[in-house]
Amino acid sequence: MALILYRNTRTLKPEPDTLCAGSLINNRYILTAAHCVNRMYLPKHNEVWAVRLGEHKRFSNPDYRHRHIRHLEHIIEHEDFDSTRPFENDIALLRLQLPVRYTKAISPICVLGKHILSKPYISDILEIAGWGRTEKNIPSAVLMKSSIKEVNEVRCSREYDFSQESQICAGGEGVNDTCKGDSGGPLMGIMGKSYEEFVYLYGITSYGKNGLAGVYTKTKFFYYWIKIHLEP
Repeated sequence: MALILYRNTRTLKPEPDTLCAGSLINNRYILTAAHCVNRMYLPKHNEVWAVRLGEHKRFSNPDYRHRHIRHLEHIIEHEDFDSTRPFENDIALLRLQLPVRYTKAISPICVLGKHILSKPYISDILEIAGWGRTEKNIPSAVLMKSSIKEVNEVRCSREYDFSQESQICAGGEGVNDTCKGDSGGPLMGIMGKSYEEFVYLYGITSYGKNGLAGVYTKTKFFYYWIKIHLEP
């Protein structure tokens, strides 16, 4: 996972609050939510300037030897983000200035297309992760994760202006769910079985309401959008 770093455009000083995360999909690109980089959604005078990889405890010195900070070369926001309904096409790519060297703490997650996701042995358990706000309403200092399940699309359409084609509804039951500060982070699925099992990126944390399921950008719908925007 990647922790997205923001700074004040006037002072150029880093902003301490965790607003968003993202997923490393190869050694040059982070996949995140468009609202994490769109200035209309950011606090005044804030901008994305870098990402931090290999993070676990945000304020812990022992993490330093595992951390890598990478500045951004450019940002690719989906051209139709927020155009027809709130948070639709909520996806963006961050291209890093320098390639990332993979380590035990830093590795990419698989992004699968529709043709692969039609195969069997896909678990119905989904995983979420992030440094978002806890039940105490403060950002977590430690990377948190939990398991949730997908919610029926018809039910979700009653609660949100929801696109069944490009969005996913999940969670909303119990106390473990994504919250403010988890945006852009991964909704992870598990494919295969036994020794062939692996984790893939099923969705991107987008938005939600207290007590209801969260809405996630469906990455398989945007597989070809992602593919055509990747450069060597």
